[in-house]
Amino acid sequence: KKVAIIGNGASASDIGFEIVEVAAKMHHCKREGPSLFNFESKDIQTHKNISRVDDAGNLLLEDGVVLADIDYLIYCTGFHYDMPFLQEERNKIRTAYKRICDLFCHIFPVNEAHPQYDSNTDEPLIPPSIAFVGLPWKILPFPLFHVQSLFVARMWAGVASLPSIVKVRESIAHDIVIRKQQNLPDHYLHCLGMGQFLYCKKLLSMAGLSKMHAAIDNIEAIAMVTKEIRVSRPADYKDLHLMKENQNWIYKDVDNALQ
Repeated sequence: KKVAIIGNGASASDIGFEIVEVAAKMHHCKREGPSLFNFESKDIQTHKNISRVDDAGNLLLEDGVVLADIDYLIYCTGFHYDMPFLQEERNKIRTAYKRICDLFCHIFPVNEAHPQYDSNTDEPLIPPSIAFVGLPWKILPFPLFHVQSLFVARMWAGVASLPSIVKVRESIAHDIVIRKQQNLPDHYLHCLGMGQFLYCKKLLSMAGLSKMHAAIDNIEAIAMVTKEIRVSRPADYKDLHLMKENQNWIYKDVDNALQ
């Protein structure tokens, strides 16, 4: 089959590597800019991004090239947040393109509907009765979701307290300012990248779980070495074994070493 993939990130790279082994031909359509799609094959053709798909199923590219007879088109372009059960008029939660607005730490909605929003009290913020776990992207999902869940549980149980409304408002505004300073589009609000580890430590500190910082440091060390190996050996890094030597995490080709 002839397959076209749209995307420039880790998903496109991983899916593309698997598909190229079985596809008759693979087309990689991408925007300009940094790419994690870092392997080459005679069966891969790289193109400009897709402008539109016509009624006959042909892919019209931004440079005028037309790709015909494509059997499968795979989008590796991220996700939209679709929450039809949350209505702004009823639930007072505002959504926008690829993001949930007015969240403290990407978790608790804090806006005009919160009873403390317009006050300047130094009292801890009353935890909202709804929390979002799993919104951040470009992250290690399950460790981060676990930390978020601990944070929410301890706030709702009253074991730990949120900052004051003044500090919460400042934090929400600061998240937006930082992304603008980095020239990131608005829909990158929940993109954490390598900032995820500092974010996890921040949540753990507020939750009274600073003792778990060392675990986050360990996960970060694994993430760094994994990031390096997937760039240097994109074709076979998944076959390597992760192990610790001299207090450092490394990847080794153990199977070949034993032969």
